[in-house]
Amino acid sequence: MLAGVIRQTCVAARAGRSVTLYARSAASVARMKSTHENLRLPGIRLDDRVAATGAIAGAVYILGRRAIHDWTTISIAAVALLITIRWKVPEPLLIASAALAGAVLYH
Repeated sequence: MLAGVIRQTCVAARAGRSVTLYARSAASVARMKSTHENLRLPGIRLDDRVAATGAIAGAVYILGRRAIHDWTTISIAAVALLITIRWKVPEPLLIASAALAGAVLYH
């Protein structure tokens, strides 16, 4: 399925559409830009017009601006950031904990 999506993005790029692939890490983006291949799909060449970017930081900024709007959400975000920096915690656990804290603090 992923190979089909990559092929469709290349077809769209050749047709003049603006196409951006979002990667989870800067290393993946650098590799895609230098080799024009996705690490998970060796042998499938990305069109030169396909852009790759790491969208995680941008998504975090946009979601943070929308979600952090008072002292309660600021404190939840600060605690989550400290936990993320200090310990290797699985993201679903961190998100579930933040959701539970928000539910408890707002009700």
